[in-house]
Parts: sequence; structure tokens; C-alpha cells
Amino acid sequence: MVDRPGKKNLTSHNLTARLAHSFSPVSNIDISGLPGDFQEPAVAPAGHQHPAEHRPVVEKARSLTRVTPPPPDKKTSLIVKYRFINYSYDNAILGAELDRAENLAGLELSYAYLPETKLVGEFRYQTVDYDILGTLKNKKSSYLMGGVDYNPGKQTLVSARAGFEDRNRSSAPDTTAPYIELSARYTYAEGSFLATGYTYTLEESSDLINFTDTKVNRFFVNVQHRLTGALSASCSLTYEPSQLQGRGTHVDVDEKTTRLGLGLFWLPSKNWTLSAPTTWTM
Repeated sequence: MVDRPGKKNLTSHNLTARLAHSFSPVSNIDISGLPGDFQEPAVAPAGHQHPAEHRPVVEKARSLTRVTPPPPDKKTSLIVKYRFINYSYDNAILGAELDRAENLAGLELSYAYLPETKLVGEFRYQTVDYDILGTLKNKKSSYLMGGVDYNPGKQTLVSARAGFEDRNRSSAPDTTAPYIELSARYTYAEGSFLATGYTYTLEESSDLINFTDTKVNRFFVNVQHRLTGALSASCSLTYEPSQLQGRGTHVDVDEKTTRLGLGLFWLPSKNWTLSAPTTWTM
């Protein structure tokens, strides 16, 4: 990071654990957790100068639980999802404004219309609860969407979701916004693939004094290539033109973020993965 105070290079680390178990051929549970210490470019809340040096962001706990009960018939499946994220900033000024917990629960029902085409309907409910001044910043959202998964062969998968988010903001006007998820994946060799996609959603802002949240357009391309039996390399590019939603009389502000990532992945066995990623943010 060249245009920022303090250190020019940021180092982050995380440890991921996953438990997957099949109760029967049609019923399984999948649980994963990701505690970590993440560093980001220095961010100054409104009314404060940038800190002299960067303070890392600690994501205390993150988990995703996915439960698949037995389907009513061979063409229908039901998936229950839950995710919890807790953010804790080392910097006291940033922590007072941004420390929060996010809960997201979802219910997905799918129907195999054709062998290669699956119709999907999904409902999600999210709560965002801030540690300090929650009555000003907390949010609750309900998502309703439909879509399709198209799998014409072993090499290609196309997925689309579209719907809307009904967001209830504390001490700010409520809003209803579109929600879109589009993705495609092509496997050109064993362990090697090209993936691309687009997402439109509302996300949290790092300046909640002047802005309620952020409208994000996210485009991504990701390539992973197997170098040897256990070693793979990846490259990803993400482009995010966004708009900060002004609070009260504050005007909306446009911003653009570009991320380039490179990584090496070593899979010595089916239970262990060691990764060494590097990301540049502009």
C-alpha cells in the first residue's frame, strides 16, 4: 500500500477448521470455522486523523453451519444455513465505531426440474449488532430470492440468484434493494478451473457516522491451476465500484476498489491444506 500512513506491507493469518459428516446418502452436516488476525489499510473514522501506524483487525470467530435434512423426494432438497461473524478492532477508536457481530440464517429449497437444471428458492435473515451505539447503527435484513443452477456437464456449472433485500436501519430510513448473485465455473483439467461472477448487495461502511452502508457491485475472476499432484497455484482479480450511502444530509459518495491476489496451495492429504496467498488492494 503506497498511499497510506505507517507500514507499507500488511501481513494477515488465519486458521480454518471444517467438520463434514453424512448421516445418510441424503442427509449431511457441514461446519467450518475461521479465527484470524487480518490487517487492512488504515481507516480513520469521521472527525479523527489517520492513526500513526496500522492496527490489525481481529475477526474473533466466524462459522458457517450447513445442515441438509432428508429430501421429501428424489427431486427436492432442503438446506439450512447459518453464519456468525464477530469483528474486533485492536485500535480503540476504530473499535468504538466498528466492533460488531453479524448473524445470517438461511433456508434454501431446490427442485431438479431437469437432470442438468435445478430451480432454487431461498430466504435469508441477517442481523448486524454493533457493540457501541447500536441504536444508531444496528440493522436487520430479510432476503428473498429465486434462481437456477445449470450443470450441463462435469466441466461446467452456472448459477444465478436474484431477488431483493428489505433492510431495517436503526435511526435511519429503511430501504429495499435488489440482490444479485451470478457465477460460472469451468473445470478444464483435474484440480484446475476458471471461475467468474458478479454480486450486487448492501454491505457495512467503515464510516458509520457519515454513511449508513455501501451499495457494492463486485466483479471477480479466479483461476486455479494444479502444478503437481498436491500443489496448486491461483490468481484472482476483483473489481468493486461502490457507493457509500449518505446518512442524513450527507451526500452519497462513489468509490472503486481493485484487488489482485496470487496464491499457492498445498494439499498433502484430504484433511489438510496449507495456503500462502498474497493480495494487493488499490
